[in-house]
Amino acid sequence: MSFELRKAERRNSPLKIALCGPSGSGKTYSALLLAKGIAKNWEDIILIDTENGSGEDYSDLGPYQVIPFRPPFSPEQYALALDYALSHKPAVVVIDSVTHEWDGEGGILSLKDEMGKNNRGQNEFAAWGKLTPLHTGFINKLIGYPVHLIVTCRSKSDYVLELNSKGKHVPRKVGTKAIQREGFEFEFKVVFQMSADHTAFADKDRTQLFKNELTITEATGETLLAWNQQAVADLKLVSDNENGFWPSMNDSLTIMKKQIKENGSLTTETRKRFKALFDEAIGLWSKDKERVAEIYHEISSEIDSMNEIEREVDRVGD
Repeated sequence: MSFELRKAERRNSPLKIALCGPSGSGKTYSALLLAKGIAKNWEDIILIDTENGSGEDYSDLGPYQVIPFRPPFSPEQYALALDYALSHKPAVVVIDSVTHEWDGEGGILSLKDEMGKNNRGQNEFAAWGKLTPLHTGFINKLIGYPVHLIVTCRSKSDYVLELNSKGKHVPRKVGTKAIQREGFEFEFKVVFQMSADHTAFADKDRTQLFKNELTITEATGETLLAWNQQAVADLKLVSDNENGFWPSMNDSLTIMKKQIKENGSLTTETRKRFKALFDEAIGLWSKDKERVAEIYHEISSEIDSMNEIEREVDRVGD
């Protein structure tokens, strides 16, 4: 085997994005808005719908295409659905949802139960020896898919048992867990966790674009597309229309300004420095967007550092 040494360089490969959340958290709607921001045209979006037609509830948004997907939800059937979607030359494919591949009729867990019934003498390891390659093939299909791919995934509350002051084991909520195989989220560039109020935060973000809670819009998709097509420093080249990157940046700056205002531990000098940066950004908004982008990243980095210091102080206090 021969090896190659080359300079690290981010490649313009298709985006892989996941939206995880409980029922009713806005996963499908948000996924469609993301897809529109990336594809630009509704006609270039295909949604693979495993959710009994719920993917068509938002047809008023625009003329996106739908592939109804019914059981069995085996990895092979998902692969066939993805191939069929690809044959229609989409810009973005949305899978709503991938949970069924793991925990749906004909999915991996269902196949495992069926194997246990049919082969009562077979141990669990033997069953997983056959099922793991099937699931791995499904994951590899997602990773290698040649167009932008957005998937939704159901999640549930995750708990751990801890001893309380009385020596009894009590459950403590530690967040949410995707209803998929452990480690599923690692395969995506961005994983958004959706909340009941339809807001989201980036639980995993290789783009480093989403540092605050947000409401996913078309502008979010446009921002991701811009990152994917060029270096982060060149985000200033994204279109300036009302749905573009700059209104999204404006929202982020507004949120950061509020965070600074509400932080009672900042010195007067620090507040003055932040105010000067915000004033500079406002003054240069339509004149020098490259400098505005630099200010945005400078303020964002400082806020991250401040938050990390506060978390460390809290840990020491505890």
